[in-house]
Amino acid sequence: MVSASRGFSLVELILVIILLGIVSTLSLGFLRNGAEMYAQSADRERLLSQSRFVIERLTRELRNALPNSVRISSDGRCVEFIPLKFAGRYTELPGVNAATALDMTFFSGQSNSVTNFSSLIAEGDFITVYPTQPEHYYSKSRTLELKAATAVAESSGQRVTLEFNSATLIGFPQASPNQRFFIWDFPVRYCLVAKPAATNIYLHDIYRFDDYGLLQQLPQVSDLGSAAGSLMATDVFFNPSQSLKPFSYEDGVLKRSSVVHVVLSFSSNFADDLFFNQEIHIPNVP
Repeated sequence: MVSASRGFSLVELILVIILLGIVSTLSLGFLRNGAEMYAQSADRERLLSQSRFVIERLTRELRNALPNSVRISSDGRCVEFIPLKFAGRYTELPGVNAATALDMTFFSGQSNSVTNFSSLIAEGDFITVYPTQPEHYYSKSRTLELKAATAVAESSGQRVTLEFNSATLIGFPQASPNQRFFIWDFPVRYCLVAKPAATNIYLHDIYRFDDYGLLQQLPQVSDLGSAAGSLMATDVFFNPSQSLKPFSYEDGVLKRSSVVHVVLSFSSNFADDLFFNQEIHIPNVP
């Protein structure tokens, strides 16, 4: 007698299909969770990297800003300041000592080589003496434009004389108590610019602007287009109705330097925002 060959019954096939479905569902869930964890980790790393970059870059530049040169826009979305190119001490000052040019000595520890000094400045740079408010830079009320620098050999070393690019040399209205002067070219500005076609109207990008000239009015986002600036960071959340502004400024007092408050909230794609509250101290001794 020959036995009949056996196969799978319908019930067994259904059980196998159900078990395979359960295993596939668990495997897909595990893979999906792993992919989501990787995406969140990558997004957090991106957010942390760009936020640290812009905060550290802004902090370093502001700490090298000229005394009393910081200006904040009325809405708190822009901070403007003037980077320092060179600082020194003078011996004679036009308009105060009736001199026709500015004789200068270097700070201790800096090279007294006119070649090194000339490499730092250029025709068209500005020199300011005793700036106690931003208008002394931006309105040029205590500022003159440089034309050239020449050196005169003396027994004690070299005396550097600065010439001014002005048809009528008016001079400086007030001398510095410590005989300080500051040389600079143009301001720098960091602004929050609304993201184009963003689904969230409160998302902004941070742009850095330079080489845009000298503007007397307070900085505003509308003054400069984002195409003229360098993108520094993205996805910064800012609601104009909130009490904390991205940038604010406190004037220096006798016992404290000037302070720029930076409050930035970087938005994540996974509702895991990163918040920075930074105080940047700027020397305010003119």
